[in-house]
Amino acid sequence: MEIQLSDVCYEYRNKFRRVNAVQNVSCLFEAGTLYAVMGTSGSGKSTLLSMMAGLRLPTSGQVAIDGEPLDTLDRCKLRRERIAVIYQDFNLFPLLTVLENTAYPLLIQKRDKRAAEAAAKENLASVGIRPDMQHRFPNMLSGGEQQRVAIARALTSGSTILLADEPTGNLDSENGKNIVAILKRLAHEENCCVVIVTHDVSVADEADVRLTMQDGRIL
Repeated sequence: MEIQLSDVCYEYRNKFRRVNAVQNVSCLFEAGTLYAVMGTSGSGKSTLLSMMAGLRLPTSGQVAIDGEPLDTLDRCKLRRERIAVIYQDFNLFPLLTVLENTAYPLLIQKRDKRAAEAAAKENLASVGIRPDMQHRFPNMLSGGEQQRVAIARALTSGSTILLADEPTGNLDSENGKNIVAILKRLAHEENCCVVIVTHDVSVADEADVRLTMQDGRIL
């Protein structure tokens, strides 16, 4: 899986002003690689990530997934099956257990519940969530554990493109290092394309490729 951005721009507009959040970005993100996108607040990095996830379409230019233009694809299906976004605040369902949260992507695809839970258990184990934790609710877990569950849920969906928006921002340094180590392993051992948006230099130093955004452009 790869994401190709070709001369991509995104403009926020209202009746008072226009803001060029992303300007003429061309870049290739490939499988088997961990990328870090750095930049100050307002530099355009989160807007860039949202276009890569299909949450926004560019004002001009093109985003392509494995050579297919994003605007020709079923973007909802794409996010269910091929691209997962991992958020800083985890976005787990508070009234579902850890296991139910992790199996959810397959259940909404109408997969067999037993098979969905088996896949969820395998992915939870791969990120270090013990079996005795799988029937707890998210608020019974630490921040680092919740972020691991969020990653396991992304893997259960079958996604091979993982887009992480400040995934260590709410974690202490030890848990942050553990999350980055998991994402690095997924890139190198599971051949995922992993992109981390971060302002943390120590996180970016772990990436194979580091990109810096300023005023909507990649330097």
